[in-house]
Amino acid sequence: MMTTTLRLTGLAGLLALTACATPTPPVYDTGDYFDAAAQAARLNALPAAPSADLPVSGSATYDGFMSGRLTGDADGRVVGAMRMNIGFGGATDAISGRVSDITLLGSTDLDDQTLGGFLTIDGSRAGSNVIGAAGGRLTAVDGTGIAGGYDMNLPFNGALRSDVTGADSVSGRVTGGGVGTGWASGEVVTLQDGRFYGQR
Repeated sequence: MMTTTLRLTGLAGLLALTACATPTPPVYDTGDYFDAAAQAARLNALPAAPSADLPVSGSATYDGFMSGRLTGDADGRVVGAMRMNIGFGGATDAISGRVSDITLLGSTDLDDQTLGGFLTIDGSRAGSNVIGAAGGRLTAVDGTGIAGGYDMNLPFNGALRSDVTGADSVSGRVTGGGVGTGWASGEVVTLQDGRFYGQR
């Protein structure tokens, strides 16, 4: 399970203008999007890991993806690489990380491209449960070379899960959206079908 920023031709006032920008080629494709969504859905169907499966100290890094579908003043599918660091040992431990190389696919108004910026993950773990948000400014470039952005805030919740070995996976759902900046103030994008997963 994902929130992001875009400028779209034909949408009133989406983004602050930057002349002569060039879209960054996509890192991921539609197949990657559906693979990420399917893996997250598979892991979400597993139960939360029992306390006996959780590490008793230290931290673990989980690599995977966030994905979702944008609606509102911008549209398209988004998928990005996720790295989530989860602490262990206390009753409550910190979660940190990043979602990067966020790729926009199948937009009505924008070419497929990798969005500028990244989302910072901040949250906490209590038992097997994980909760937090991924936030940051994401930018896109339209066909005329105009760039713009949205400030994204994507709350997530999920759980550690035992797929092959104890607590070797984390997955859950992502909601939220973003608000346009500058003269795009008031424009809104929403994330639908947001999912995330990571494995170590």
